[in-house]
Amino acid sequence: MHILISLFCLTVISSTVYAAEENCQSAILENLDPADGSISAQRSGENEIQRLTADEVIAPGILLTTDSTTTADIRLCEGTVIRVAPSSQYRYESMDENQGVHSWLFSLLGGSVRAIVAPSQPAGIVKFRLQTPNASVGVRGTEFVVDHNSQGESQLYTLDGEVLMGSRSQIEDLKSANQAGLANKFQAVSPGMFSSLKAGQGRPEAAQPFDISHFRSRRIFQRELRLERRSFAARVKTSEERKKSSPIFQRTRSQLKEHLGNQRVWKSREREKKVRKKKIEQNR
Repeated sequence: MHILISLFCLTVISSTVYAAEENCQSAILENLDPADGSISAQRSGENEIQRLTADEVIAPGILLTTDSTTTADIRLCEGTVIRVAPSSQYRYESMDENQGVHSWLFSLLGGSVRAIVAPSQPAGIVKFRLQTPNASVGVRGTEFVVDHNSQGESQLYTLDGEVLMGSRSQIEDLKSANQAGLANKFQAVSPGMFSSLKAGQGRPEAAQPFDISHFRSRRIFQRELRLERRSFAARVKTSEERKKSSPIFQRTRSQLKEHLGNQRVWKSREREKKVRKKKIEQNR
């Protein structure tokens, strides 16, 4: 039985279907807009890419990529929700727990995200950290948007609460036990204000107001987004049960070995084809 489970886990990893060990270590891909939109997942250090559907479980180390027409909503266990805009890359990095307090780290490699973060317990603790290639953002419980464009500029827009923005190198400072000292290191961005950090800059620009009414016409505001905790555990269970009912769970141990062997053979043949094609092109 243990061998069968181990073989299944290898198959799951190879096909990039990600189940999590515990609810708060996992996230749920809650909604796609449109419903048949395309979002792909790739585990760090692996080349295989899989298209995901709603209600998939997402574990740390997964890079999500949306196409040019799709938005994707990600739900965390305590109700926080993140909407990934079209043409964006967003990675779930890690979740830490210290004395019952959960803290998440995400990366925005390009594009935009909108998030509504549930209030911290205890209050005042940075529980949600987001990093871009050049900036870091710390959140205690608020609504905000972060953009990272092709020019290497990161922009933070706060819609509710207060968000801290600093350079990428300061991301670990946001975990400091001295939360009161963060105001001296980071740019605090209040509701209705935005700040930006251009490539090569050491500190974000001073916060300035922006037009919220015009801002809300963006695609990531076209559907309602709200905190919701009650259904998370059930959705994780439903997602995992659905996967267990798939044909892969019905395979015998020998069938699983054969499946994994066939995948390796297929990959080897594909590599050989690419090598032959490259040689042909070089000899032309």
